[in-house]
Amino acid sequence: MDTPELPRKRKRIGQAVGGRPRKTDAERQLKGVTVRLTTERYEELQGYAAEGGRSLAHVVRALLNGKLPYLTTQQEGLLRNIATMSNNLNQLAKKAHQSCFEAVANDVQQEVERLRELLNYFEKSRD
Repeated sequence: MDTPELPRKRKRIGQAVGGRPRKTDAERQLKGVTVRLTTERYEELQGYAAEGGRSLAHVVRALLNGKLPYLTTQQEGLLRNIATMSNNLNQLAKKAHQSCFEAVANDVQQEVERLRELLNYFEKSRD
């Protein structure tokens, strides 16, 4: 009894035999590196990556490039608050110029104090 012959898949341009896409020249030039770390340092890097929702490889590449890989979500929130408060201060300064500084002096002082507290907290969170 003869077995029926199955139709052959045609090879697409740019694919190796078996259907796997061929690597580009840039992909072929990437090289891997193995690094041994102490348990403490490894856990520190893993925690750093997890805080920012990044991969461990992304964090290591960023550090090798001499850049901080990201701000944590908490730090990003603090920066947004600082930007909002700075905007509030600008609006208060405009109001003071339009009317009388004594009318907004208390509001300005409160905003400055809140901004100072946020900046101090941000500085401590970076350490």
